[in-house]
Amino acid sequence: MIIDAYSLVGGIPIRSAQTDFPQLLSEMESTGVNHVMASSLKAIHADARKGNQYLFAHASDDPRVLPVGAIAPLAGSNDIEEIITECIDNNAVALAFPAEQSLSFSSLVFQKTIRTAANSKLPLIAYGATKSGTPSQLAKFTSNLGCRLLFSGTIYFLLDELMAVLDGFDHVYSDTSWQTTPGAIELLVEHGGSERVLFGSGCPVRPIRPALNTVLDTDLENKVKRNILGSNALRFLGRTSDADRIDSNPMELPQIKVPSTAPIDVHNHFGSIPGVSATVRDIDAIQLF
Repeated sequence: MIIDAYSLVGGIPIRSAQTDFPQLLSEMESTGVNHVMASSLKAIHADARKGNQYLFAHASDDPRVLPVGAIAPLAGSNDIEEIITECIDNNAVALAFPAEQSLSFSSLVFQKTIRTAANSKLPLIAYGATKSGTPSQLAKFTSNLGCRLLFSGTIYFLLDELMAVLDGFDHVYSDTSWQTTPGAIELLVEHGGSERVLFGSGCPVRPIRPALNTVLDTDLENKVKRNILGSNALRFLGRTSDADRIDSNPMELPQIKVPSTAPIDVHNHFGSIPGVSATVRDIDAIQLF
């Protein structure tokens, strides 16, 4: 079973390409992904209530879509309990919020929102961390709330911070979607263990296949790859018995697939990147260079 833990559906103002349910389901079918943990772009970036309603209406028709309810933005602190209740009533599997938002983490309103969300007993997801310190602050604040916290779509140049957060907080998980540097996923597993790294792609804003290839191409044991692709997401969602069931009947890993046309890569780097740990693959590349 393959579960994509990072999917965002809806429109993006700066893009003309469609990024909605038809495109998501088409990507799933073409790559063999069985389930997606999906949230609404409208809910995350504009209106939590309206975006959630759109998501839940579509997800209810397709069991492959595991809806992730958004609790921000434009959700006042007095509304948060009602929004969370609506998410629970509509079978949301987790509650999400943008990691970078207008409210400061020190804001009592933000802290009330996160505490209320944690009290729901649903796991939490922070989308799109790009600033140094964001993962650390969120990990520390949620450490005593009794919840699991997944960082999805964290930008690759925060790799060192992700590793440190995984080292320091056992309630924290990371997805693989933006960890595109060769060896990065191996480093996340080294620091977070084989059960706290989840496959994510950002589909349909980004295609599933490159993200899937990145996991399949890692220098990890097949058992660990299977955990990342499926059972880790189930455990994050609290579905331990389902995770044990699929682990007891291991799937055959899909093959890496690449376009039939010869690619031309116009964006490359040699050498080290500040704040991003090097791996054996990087060191070999530097020596060759």
